[in-house]
Amino acid sequence: MLVTIGLVIFRAENIGQFLEYFSGVFDFSLPSLDDFKGIGMRSATTPIVFALVLFVIEWIYKDSEYPLAQLGVKWKKPIKLAFYYAIILAIFYFGGEEQQFIYFQF
Repeated sequence: MLVTIGLVIFRAENIGQFLEYFSGVFDFSLPSLDDFKGIGMRSATTPIVFALVLFVIEWIYKDSEYPLAQLGVKWKKPIKLAFYYAIILAIFYFGGEEQQFIYFQF
């Protein structure tokens, strides 16, 4: 953890930026929808929708040790494939812009 904090210190342009980032890490206020804009999402509500879907899946299979592993176990093969392709398309659609690897900036 100390190494990670040290990396943040050396990555920040000045002490003020470091303190702003570090105070944001320990800010326990609830995020607004505007906080999600500009991070590669097509809509600000997308993370909320994904969280709700995962919550419903967890609730349905709450008696299972691994609820997500139980999803689709009894589905027929074409439905499983369609589900997997939908996940892959969602990854490409909601994926952010390509960014330069952070260590290439030093």
